[in-house]
Amino acid sequence: NSVDLFPFLPNCQKDNFFTFKANGTYIDDEGKTKCDLGDPQTSTGSWKFIANETKIVLDGADTSTIESLNGEAMVIKSEVEDDEGKRSVIISTFTIKK
Repeated sequence: NSVDLFPFLPNCQKDNFFTFKANGTYIDDEGKTKCDLGDPQTSTGSWKFIANETKIVLDGADTSTIESLNGEAMVIKSEVEDDEGKRSVIISTFTIKK
């Protein structure tokens, strides 16, 4: 069973975007609307491909499987576990900003 969570996100999160740079860093930008005015506009982290570019590692810890990657978008699959041990799969789509 799958659910698209995007419609349930607060508007202040819907305009956030990532910029993945060739040097292995990324910028997480809060977009035009921030959920907490005290939060910084941007934060940075690191990324790298592993396993013949079939997986991506963010900040040296979070590993996701790359479902697709082309000139238009990157789709990744992440497995998460909540505090009660329930496992879920999250599919995230990053599109090219034009």
